[in-house]
Amino acid sequence: MNSPAERRQATEKASKGQRRKWEQQVDPDGVLSPEELAAGVERLKKAHFALMSLRSAQARAARKAS
Repeated sequence: MNSPAERRQATEKASKGQRRKWEQQVDPDGVLSPEELAAGVERLKKAHFALMSLRSAQARAARKAS
């Protein structure tokens, strides 16, 4: 089994890529300050994980119902 540090290192490239994607969505013209950009990215990140959580709960409910 991999250590937490090894798992973190293995996903670092994908995490950075996702952050760049969110930065582009938040500020496609590159005009926001670093603070505004970070806040916008954080909002998108929270929305993304909230949606993933909702879909997971829906899938669990559907499996339980069948």
